Amino acid sequence: MKRIFMLLCLLDCLLVSAQEKDFSQVIRWIDEGRTYVEQDHVIEAVLVSMAENPNTMENEQVSFDYVSNSAGRRTGYFHSMDGSQGMRIHFERVAALKKIPRYSRVRLNLKGARLEKVNGAGYAVNDLPESAVLSFEKGTRADLVIEEKTVPELTDSDVFKLVRVKDLEFVFKDGSLLNVYELAVQKTKINGGCAPTGRMDGWAGLLCDGNGNPFYYLLNSGATWRRSGEGVPQGHGWIEGIIVPETDMSRYGGKVLGRYQIRPLSKSAFCFEEQALWRTVAEWNWNDNVPEIHTSDGDLKSIGYHKVLSDKGDGLLYFNTGGEIVRFRDMNNPLLINDKNDRNWRGYIQYGALSVHCPSSNWWNWSSDQGKGLHLSVSTEGMKGSELVLGFTFAAGHCNPFDVAGCPANWKVEFSLDGKNYVRAGETFALRSLPWNPAEVKGVSYLTSKDAGAGFTEHAVKLPAFLLDKKIIYVRIVPEDKAALTLAYEGGANGSLHPQNKASTVVSFGTVKLMYK
Repeated sequence: MKRIFMLLCLLDCLLVSAQEKDFSQVIRWIDEGRTYVEQDHVIEAVLVSMAENPNTMENEQVSFDYVSNSAGRRTGYFHSMDGSQGMRIHFERVAALKKIPRYSRVRLNLKGARLEKVNGAGYAVNDLPESAVLSFEKGTRADLVIEEKTVPELTDSDVFKLVRVKDLEFVFKDGSLLNVYELAVQKTKINGGCAPTGRMDGWAGLLCDGNGNPFYYLLNSGATWRRSGEGVPQGHGWIEGIIVPETDMSRYGGKVLGRYQIRPLSKSAFCFEEQALWRTVAEWNWNDNVPEIHTSDGDLKSIGYHKVLSDKGDGLLYFNTGGEIVRFRDMNNPLLINDKNDRNWRGYIQYGALSVHCPSSNWWNWSSDQGKGLHLSVSTEGMKGSELVLGFTFAAGHCNPFDVAGCPANWKVEFSLDGKNYVRAGETFALRSLPWNPAEVKGVSYLTSKDAGAGFTEHAVKLPAFLLDKKIIYVRIVPEDKAALTLAYEGGANGSLHPQNKASTVVSFGTVKLMYK
């Protein structure tokens, strides 16, 4: 009888020990709607991120006009011991995370923590005190299982895990890893001479896989390796980072980045080889940085309906909006930022974009009731492949709030074989205004809107492969509806285009390209 009792005690101890380390139990609690851990619950997990890394999460805008850097630096990402599950754990103080070396096996007591389901996919534990770290055992990268996947293979089970996503290529191969207006972002050692305002934090960069699927990486302006002076990796390869779910980035247009994004944790997260997956059909990038526009009628400093020659390939671009079209700045300067004596100190290329200046009403054809905008006519003759993608970057305004109101808010891409009958491709694209500095007009203060972006937004849409090997194809990027940007701090797209609105508007395109595979 005594022996049976001892065996039962031993079995009970083993069950308690197993329960203490149960990572999955926390996930079950969150799925059941539980929001608080009332009792002791000890888990074992592996820390896969680095303490105080500036790119672990989007930093909260704690006041209307400024961003706090503190939230992300207290956040770590953990794998279950078998690597099958990931979790985001946020500590009350950064000291708790700083004492744990990366790849360590950690024992944490979650008592008192808040539980959260993030965007329907990610599991998060919040508000852990430093005392929650019971112990840790140092590990190495070799101890960690890092899964390698393609974009279509990503699932909710990958969220908050360190994953390597392969077969990727930059859609836009100029600029830096983060193409932003340096006067508006966080102050670091690479832009201190600019005296940036600190109003902007995260932004996104666009990659594309071999099937034409767009895939965004998220990068905070506090990461100094975002701008090395070397530009972006050429060719194709893989990127390693934390998979995050459907980020709602209001400055980029809301939930427009797809089901999953990735947060790289260092410059070495990008591993690319020289050979590219994609070939260029035609590209307009204005990287020569001169004030003239190269048109079929010669080089001009200002145009209207003239057709613009492509920088690469065989194609023409024009706008049917009327007004004046000139070269304008683009935020895709790859060079290092030094000080105000350096011409690149704002992070932009002075003549790196094409900018349309016209009355608000010109963005709509009131007789045919459809949007007016950018048109391409391109030859794909002799080009054979299985995929065709249109990429473009655009933004509204001149870094002030006064030429934003009246710009079309929602845009679409359409294609045609005859230039008359167009078919839609892809989703709706949100136009964002460039950031503006605080201004006061007639006693009214205009602060930087939360809907103002840090730079040009980057987009890609798949087009049907039957457009390849054609003497000429037509593609256009035009307003989807009459919704227009306003000076509202929230919401943004609550105005409307109408025939009597003659307010001056500015919309700039930084790069437009067609590529195939």
